[in-house]
Amino acid sequence: VRRQEERERQPVPTDYFRPSSMYGCERMLFFMRVHGGAGAVEETEVNLMEICNSGTDRHLRIQHLVEDMEGVTCLDLEEVVKDAQQKGINTVFVGWNEDHTEARCKNDDLSIYFQPDGVIKFMGKDVILEIKTESTYQHSKRFEPKMDHKYQATCYGMGLGIDYILFFYEDRNFCGKKVYLWKITDEMKEAVKAKIRNVNRALDTG
Repeated sequence: VRRQEERERQPVPTDYFRPSSMYGCERMLFFMRVHGGAGAVEETEVNLMEICNSGTDRHLRIQHLVEDMEGVTCLDLEEVVKDAQQKGINTVFVGWNEDHTEARCKNDDLSIYFQPDGVIKFMGKDVILEIKTESTYQHSKRFEPKMDHKYQATCYGMGLGIDYILFFYEDRNFCGKKVYLWKITDEMKEAVKAKIRNVNRALDTG
Protein backbone atom coordinates (compact mmCIF):
# COMPACT_ATOMS: atom_id res chain seq x y z
CA VAL A 1 0.00 0.00 0.00
CA ARG A 2 2.81 2.41 0.87
CA ARG A 3 4.65 1.68 -2.38
CA GLN A 4 1.50 2.33 -4.40
CA GLU A 5 0.84 5.52 -2.44
CA GLU A 6 4.38 6.71 -3.14
CA ARG A 7 4.06 5.97 -6.87
CA GLU A 8 0.70 7.66 -7.28
CA ARG A 9 1.13 10.62 -4.93
CA GLN A 10 0.67 13.94 -6.70
CA PRO A 11 1.87 16.71 -4.39
CA VAL A 12 0.25 20.12 -4.48
CA PRO A 13 2.79 22.87 -5.27
CA THR A 14 3.70 24.61 -2.02
CA ASP A 15 2.89 28.08 -3.35
CA TYR A 16 -0.81 27.15 -3.61
CA PHE A 17 -3.62 26.40 -1.16
CA ARG A 18 -5.55 23.13 -1.15
CA PRO A 19 -9.27 23.98 -1.35
CA SER A 20 -10.03 20.99 0.89
CA SER A 21 -8.12 22.77 3.68
CA MET A 22 -9.70 26.20 3.18
CA TYR A 23 -12.12 25.83 6.11
CA GLY A 24 -9.16 25.46 8.48
CA CYS A 25 -7.80 28.35 10.53
CA GLU A 26 -5.44 30.84 8.90
CA ARG A 27 -2.53 29.70 11.08
CA MET A 28 -2.90 26.14 9.77
CA LEU A 29 -3.05 27.36 6.16
CA PHE A 30 0.07 29.45 6.76
CA PHE A 31 2.09 26.51 8.09
CA MET A 32 0.84 24.20 5.35
CA ARG A 33 2.22 26.67 2.80
CA VAL A 34 5.50 27.23 4.65
CA HIS A 35 6.24 23.58 5.43
CA GLY A 36 4.29 21.82 2.69
CA GLY A 37 7.35 20.69 0.79
CA ALA A 38 10.00 20.52 3.47
CA GLY A 39 11.01 18.10 6.20
CA ALA A 40 9.66 14.74 7.27
CA VAL A 41 5.94 14.30 7.74
CA GLU A 42 4.23 11.81 9.99
CA GLU A 43 3.44 8.64 8.08
CA THR A 44 -0.21 8.12 7.24
CA GLU A 45 -1.74 4.93 8.62
CA VAL A 46 -2.22 2.28 5.95
CA ASN A 47 -5.93 1.87 6.74
CA LEU A 48 -6.45 5.62 6.15
CA MET A 49 -4.67 5.32 2.81
CA GLU A 50 -6.99 2.46 1.90
CA ILE A 51 -10.08 4.45 2.94
CA CYS A 52 -8.93 7.25 0.60
CA ASN A 53 -8.25 4.76 -2.19
CA SER A 54 -11.70 3.21 -1.76
CA GLY A 55 -13.20 6.71 -1.91
CA THR A 56 -11.35 7.37 -5.16
CA ASP A 57 -12.68 4.12 -6.63
CA ARG A 58 -16.24 5.07 -5.66
CA HIS A 59 -15.75 8.57 -7.09
CA LEU A 60 -14.94 7.11 -10.49
CA ARG A 61 -17.89 4.71 -10.47
CA ILE A 62 -20.29 7.46 -9.40
CA GLN A 63 -18.91 9.76 -12.11
CA HIS A 64 -19.66 7.09 -14.73
CA LEU A 65 -23.20 6.62 -13.35
CA VAL A 66 -23.84 10.36 -13.47
CA GLU A 67 -22.55 10.52 -17.05
CA ASP A 68 -25.22 7.96 -18.01
CA MET A 69 -28.13 9.80 -16.34
CA GLU A 70 -30.94 11.28 -18.40
CA GLY A 71 -31.00 15.08 -18.30
CA VAL A 72 -27.29 15.32 -17.48
CA THR A 73 -24.51 16.34 -19.87
CA CYS A 74 -20.90 16.04 -18.74
CA LEU A 75 -18.74 19.00 -19.73
CA ASP A 76 -15.08 18.86 -20.68
CA LEU A 77 -13.07 20.58 -17.95
CA GLU A 78 -10.57 22.01 -20.43
CA GLU A 79 -13.45 23.76 -22.22
CA VAL A 80 -14.92 24.92 -18.90
CA VAL A 81 -11.58 26.53 -18.06
CA LYS A 82 -11.51 28.27 -21.44
CA ASP A 83 -14.99 29.65 -20.74
CA ALA A 84 -13.78 30.88 -17.34
CA GLN A 85 -10.83 32.61 -18.99
CA GLN A 86 -13.27 34.37 -21.33
CA LYS A 87 -14.92 35.81 -18.18
CA GLY A 88 -11.54 37.17 -17.03
CA ILE A 89 -10.86 34.40 -14.50
CA ASN A 90 -7.16 33.59 -14.24
CA THR A 91 -7.48 29.79 -14.11
CA VAL A 92 -5.15 27.52 -16.06
CA PHE A 93 -5.79 23.89 -16.98
CA VAL A 94 -2.77 21.90 -15.72
CA GLY A 95 -3.54 18.49 -17.18
CA TRP A 96 -5.23 15.11 -16.94
CA ASN A 97 -3.97 12.09 -15.05
CA GLU A 98 -2.84 9.03 -16.98
CA ASP A 99 -6.29 7.48 -17.49
CA HIS A 100 -8.00 10.83 -18.21
CA THR A 101 -10.32 10.56 -15.20
CA GLU A 102 -8.95 13.36 -13.01
CA ALA A 103 -8.01 16.88 -14.09
CA ARG A 104 -6.11 19.57 -12.23
CA CYS A 105 -6.30 23.34 -12.47
CA LYS A 106 -4.62 26.29 -10.81
CA ASN A 107 -5.50 29.92 -10.26
CA ASP A 108 -2.70 32.33 -9.33
CA ASP A 109 -5.06 35.15 -8.32
CA LEU A 110 -6.60 32.88 -5.68
CA SER A 111 -3.41 30.87 -5.01
CA ILE A 112 -5.36 27.62 -5.37
CA TYR A 113 -4.45 24.32 -7.04
CA PHE A 114 -7.60 22.24 -7.44
CA GLN A 115 -9.20 19.13 -8.85
CA PRO A 116 -13.01 19.15 -9.16
CA ASP A 117 -14.78 15.82 -9.56
CA GLY A 118 -16.55 17.05 -12.66
CA VAL A 119 -18.71 19.73 -14.25
CA ILE A 120 -22.14 18.89 -15.64
CA LYS A 121 -25.02 20.59 -17.38
CA PHE A 122 -27.95 19.94 -15.02
CA MET A 123 -31.41 21.55 -14.92
CA GLY A 124 -30.24 24.12 -17.46
CA LYS A 125 -27.24 25.20 -15.39
CA ASP A 126 -23.50 24.54 -15.35
CA VAL A 127 -22.95 22.70 -12.07
CA ILE A 128 -19.79 21.47 -10.35
CA LEU A 129 -20.15 17.85 -9.20
CA GLU A 130 -18.59 17.20 -5.80
CA ILE A 131 -18.63 13.57 -4.61
CA LYS A 132 -18.07 12.67 -0.95
CA THR A 133 -18.03 9.26 0.74
CA GLU A 134 -18.59 9.02 4.48
CA SER A 135 -19.29 6.59 7.31
CA THR A 136 -22.80 5.30 8.01
CA TYR A 137 -22.91 7.35 11.21
CA GLN A 138 -21.97 10.58 9.40
CA HIS A 139 -24.41 9.77 6.60
CA SER A 140 -27.29 9.24 9.04
CA LYS A 141 -26.69 12.77 10.38
CA ARG A 142 -26.36 14.33 6.92
CA PHE A 143 -29.07 16.90 6.22
CA GLU A 144 -27.00 19.49 4.33
CA PRO A 145 -23.48 19.85 2.91
CA LYS A 146 -20.70 20.14 5.49
CA MET A 147 -19.30 23.63 5.98
CA ASP A 148 -15.73 22.60 5.11
CA HIS A 149 -17.09 21.09 1.88
CA LYS A 150 -18.85 24.39 1.13
CA TYR A 151 -15.53 26.23 1.53
CA GLN A 152 -13.81 23.73 -0.75
CA ALA A 153 -16.53 24.00 -3.38
CA THR A 154 -16.51 27.80 -3.17
CA CYS A 155 -12.86 27.70 -4.24
CA TYR A 156 -13.81 25.50 -7.20
CA GLY A 157 -16.68 27.79 -8.12
CA MET A 158 -14.55 30.95 -8.04
CA GLY A 159 -11.85 29.19 -10.04
CA LEU A 160 -14.29 28.10 -12.75
CA GLY A 161 -16.84 30.93 -12.68
CA ILE A 162 -19.68 28.59 -11.68
CA ASP A 163 -22.03 29.28 -8.77
CA TYR A 164 -23.87 25.94 -8.44
CA ILE A 165 -22.54 22.83 -6.72
CA LEU A 166 -24.15 19.38 -6.72
CA PHE A 167 -22.95 17.65 -3.55
CA PHE A 168 -23.28 13.87 -3.83
CA TYR A 169 -22.80 12.09 -0.49
CA GLU A 170 -22.54 8.30 -0.36
CA ASP A 171 -22.58 6.03 2.70
CA ARG A 172 -19.40 4.00 2.17
CA ASN A 173 -20.82 1.02 4.10
CA PHE A 174 -24.28 0.62 2.54
CA CYS A 175 -24.03 2.91 -0.53
CA GLY A 176 -27.00 5.07 0.48
CA LYS A 177 -27.00 8.42 -1.31
CA LYS A 178 -27.97 11.99 -0.46
CA VAL A 179 -27.73 14.81 -2.99
CA TYR A 180 -27.87 18.59 -2.43
CA LEU A 181 -27.88 21.33 -5.06
CA TRP A 182 -26.25 24.36 -3.42
CA LYS A 183 -25.64 27.89 -4.70
CA ILE A 184 -22.44 29.62 -3.59
CA THR A 185 -23.25 32.83 -1.75
CA ASP A 186 -21.42 36.14 -2.08
CA GLU A 187 -20.68 35.90 1.66
CA MET A 188 -18.88 32.58 1.14
CA LYS A 189 -16.83 34.03 -1.69
CA GLU A 190 -15.82 37.02 0.43
CA ALA A 191 -14.92 34.78 3.38
CA VAL A 192 -12.64 32.66 1.20
CA LYS A 193 -11.02 35.67 -0.49
CA ALA A 194 -10.40 37.35 2.88
CA LYS A 195 -8.74 34.23 4.27
CA ILE A 196 -6.51 33.89 1.18
CA ARG A 197 -5.56 37.59 1.38
CA ASN A 198 -4.68 37.39 5.08
CA VAL A 199 -2.53 34.28 4.75
CA ASN A 200 -0.75 35.53 1.61
CA ARG A 201 -0.01 38.83 3.42
CA ALA A 202 1.46 36.88 6.34
CA LEU A 203 3.57 34.80 3.95
CA ASP A 204 4.85 37.96 2.23
CA THR A 205 5.83 39.63 5.49
CA GLY A 206 7.13 36.51 7.17
